[in-house]
Amino acid sequence: GARLSVPGTGLVEVLVAGNITLGDRWAVQGTGDTLSSDELLLYAGGTSVTVGFDARVTATLEAPAARLVVNDRGVVNGCLGAQTLEIGFDARAGAGAF
Repeated sequence: GARLSVPGTGLVEVLVAGNITLGDRWAVQGTGDTLSSDELLLYAGGTSVTVGFDARVTATLEAPAARLVVNDRGVVNGCLGAQTLEIGFDARAGAGAF
């Protein structure tokens, strides 16, 4: 699969003008120390953000104009902000979701 490696410390901001789709079984993984949700911000300016089935994400997800869906068994460890929010069956979201 694809990898994005960002060296250094502090907040990493991924700002997208459109929609964000994090596919099924997609994972955000830190190296060394555990990644915390205040180290990664995913911002979508579009109308749709999707966290795939069985995905595991540690991040803050902001999408003020979007419908944000966390599909079945998806886990988001962090803050979610959207116009509407849908949490699937057996999915978890919020601080400490892992």
